[in-house]
Amino acid sequence: MRTALEPTPKSAADSQLERRVVDTLTALHVPALRSLHIHAQEGVVMLSGRVRSYYEKQLANTRARNVSGVVAVSDAIVVANSNSPLAGGSLRVGPTSTAASGVRAT
Repeated sequence: MRTALEPTPKSAADSQLERRVVDTLTALHVPALRSLHIHAQEGVVMLSGRVRSYYEKQLANTRARNVSGVVAVSDAIVVANSNSPLAGGSLRVGPTSTAASGVRAT
């Protein structure tokens, strides 16, 4: 018998759904979307992380909703505030940040 504190094991379908959402967001070539965390459970996809603009937040939500198998999207994405270096529109990227895809399925 499972207690309330034990995590529910992830189904193969949820893992595949996470992968499809990650692939969809990565294909947009928007760097901020590559750093989002994606979690799926029973067709509900939770997006979390930080983006630079409301446009990027809306883009992530819209594209995730359109992925086959998604029944709902829970949005926990935070838009960087004006005090953040991300909010200024110019982001300096050093030579060590050349990862092909930083989007993570959790």
